[in-house]
Amino acid sequence: MARAPGALTPLRALGLLSLCLLASSTWLIDQQWPITLPLPTRRTLHNLILAIAIAPFACMRLVRNRSQSRPYAKLAIASILLLGLPALLVDIARTAVSSVTVTELFAILPIAIVVLTPHLAFGRNPTPDTTHLLVPAFIGLAGTLLLLPFALPDSPRRAACQALTILAVVLSAIAAIWMHRLLAAFTVVEAILLCCLANAAFSLAWLLTSSRVTSTPILPPDLAWQTFPPEFAIALLYDLPLLALLLWLMRDLAPTRLSVRFLAIPQFTYIGGYLLFGIGLSLKSIVGVLLLAFAILRLATAPDRSGEPRLMLH
Repeated sequence: MARAPGALTPLRALGLLSLCLLASSTWLIDQQWPITLPLPTRRTLHNLILAIAIAPFACMRLVRNRSQSRPYAKLAIASILLLGLPALLVDIARTAVSSVTVTELFAILPIAIVVLTPHLAFGRNPTPDTTHLLVPAFIGLAGTLLLLPFALPDSPRRAACQALTILAVVLSAIAAIWMHRLLAAFTVVEAILLCCLANAAFSLAWLLTSSRVTSTPILPPDLAWQTFPPEFAIALLYDLPLLALLLWLMRDLAPTRLSVRFLAIPQFTYIGGYLLFGIGLSLKSIVGVLLLAFAILRLATAPDRSGEPRLMLH
């Protein structure tokens, strides 16, 4: 095991930039290869593909470190709270709210992490001080609201779906703080395998339950085999590097630093839309981009006040 400082080194900064660029390009992939599978089915398939692909490498690491007592079950639960359950809640919410609204509500996540970190130490001593980051986190939210149109709910159903999205944000924030502590005991390939297996099991359990309750098949009856090659390609060429970057940075960076991805995604998406499609610029959008840039820079480069060195497997 080796000491790993939590500073934003050039390599980690490059990884963070790559993660934000990949995450903000999802709409391009969906445009090129439209989604034909139900989202829970698609997530189950992708997680199984990744688990099978990474298993030979991860199992060698697991066997090598088998003598160590490590929190396997806790990491599996935390990964479901981070990925599987919020995704399911967002799927339900999108029946009444737009993807733009979901993106805006997830810009609350840096605020949630800043507020929750001192109260969710998960065995950490001393408790990290993150209060100095509250102002830039709110500035990032303000920049997102200036950049993207936001509408208050006009019906109880939309209000409930927005509340579900906010619940997903809070769960993601709690899980991000928890996983930062748990991942120190795992290599990245081990974490990928455990997270994919846990989330595949969670999605499959949801599919089987909903299929039984609603009497609908898990797979569409008119599904063609041509659907699967693009899904395999997306899982291996997009989901795998995205998940690897996320888990590596989640282990090596403080949650407050990594939370900037939820501010960078709307910023990069808007800039990409401007460069590719020439969407119009306004004073409001320019101010939004500048506020987001300030918040991202401040959150990503703020000094670490945890005062605690961390030991990690590599």
